[in-house]
Amino acid sequence: MLSDRLTALATRPDVRESIFARTRGIVRANLPRLEEWLRLHEAFTYVRPVAGAIAYVKYDLPIGSTELTDRIRREQSVLLVPGDMFGLKKGIRFGFGYDIEHTMKGLAKVDETLAAVAAGT
Repeated sequence: MLSDRLTALATRPDVRESIFARTRGIVRANLPRLEEWLRLHEAFTYVRPVAGAIAYVKYDLPIGSTELTDRIRREQSVLLVPGDMFGLKKGIRFGFGYDIEHTMKGLAKVDETLAAVAAGT
């Protein structure tokens, strides 16, 4: 099977280390940009991820996570993962391993909906 062959290749020590190095580089470059955006929102709290390009962020807003992410999707055409999927009722999972400029453009759109929710509209 192709997947078995790819797995065998990826787990070779030399290849594995290059994959880890690439991932560390992406995280080191992108996480500060996400954190910069998160600091703009008083409703957000989170614990910095130790590894990987995913951050679980809690929020203090009068709306559940599925409802909030659905509203963001409808109003801003931005897809986020509701914390409900992970047992975090008032939280959002943010991935930041993608093109960070594209991610930041999407998060800039999210600002409008977050402000409206915080204002009760």
